[in-house]
Amino acid sequence: MDIAAICALLEQHLCQDAAAANGCRCRVAALSGARSYSQVFRANCDGISHTLFVKRCLHPGSGAADIDTARTQFRGLQQAWRRSGRPARYNVPEPLLLVDSQAIVVTEWVQGPSLTQRLRRWNVAATELDRCMVQAAEWLSWYHRGKTISPIQVDCEELIGRLRDGDPVVLRDQRFSQGCELLRHTAARVSRVLTPRAELHGDYKSDNLLIAGERVAAIDIQPDFCNSVLFDIASFLNHLELSAWHPKAWRMALRRQRLVQIFLQRYFETRVPPELVLALAWVRLFNVLGAWLDSAAETSSRLRHRFAYFCYRRLVRSLIRELHVAAREIG
Repeated sequence: MDIAAICALLEQHLCQDAAAANGCRCRVAALSGARSYSQVFRANCDGISHTLFVKRCLHPGSGAADIDTARTQFRGLQQAWRRSGRPARYNVPEPLLLVDSQAIVVTEWVQGPSLTQRLRRWNVAATELDRCMVQAAEWLSWYHRGKTISPIQVDCEELIGRLRDGDPVVLRDQRFSQGCELLRHTAARVSRVLTPRAELHGDYKSDNLLIAGERVAAIDIQPDFCNSVLFDIASFLNHLELSAWHPKAWRMALRRQRLVQIFLQRYFETRVPPELVLALAWVRLFNVLGAWLDSAAETSSRLRHRFAYFCYRRLVRSLIRELHVAAREIG
């Protein structure tokens, strides 16, 4: 969908009253950074005081409008916004419009960088990196506290079954096989651990956190998805460690383990019990193995695919080691 079509839709749905009186017009600019599953735009419309963020959700394979994803993301924003509202230190961009037929979600524009952009600044200080982890942990803690749910055990056997299909090259990789074998070996112990349960973000990572002064706003929430909080934590930490291999993230790479510890300490606010350390290590390894299986479909660039493959192998090796250590500490 081109800029003219986006303008027409915004003027039709957001400017009806103003258009009749004053000839309301919208000005739209395409943004860089769009991927195979979305188009993103920045817009300003007469009669609307703040800048708008416009996202069109797409099916990665066909490029067709992904109506279900647009509905899901808009509903997630609505639910989180009602919980926090404005002003709030931790919240989401205010949801303004869903154009259902075109899979378009319109929200307020949050005037600030993503957490990923802050982490990758060439001159970022160590104290700023630490602060980023505190903000990420506090947002997630705030979100998880929104609904009290009884603890849950991780269904390890069901999760292991999900790792049977995917990129055949990854399935044949020795490191992948070692990870799967360790998951099976430790599944019985992990399945007995009670873990905190909450409504999950569903795709929690630094790309989906926007920082505007003291405000932290999250996007791309998957609503009505309740499970162990370890899945959101694993998603964030794995993405953080994979991102540390980015050429611009060398400062973050030097403090990678320290940043992981800061995040966990701030989220849990107390010492994490050994059983929960074991369960988190298990979920993190499962999470990265699943992402590795799907990674081939995420990029058409052969060079990027090879680099991603290298990063996944390194992280899997590290998490295998962590899971071994956590299992030994419990005995």
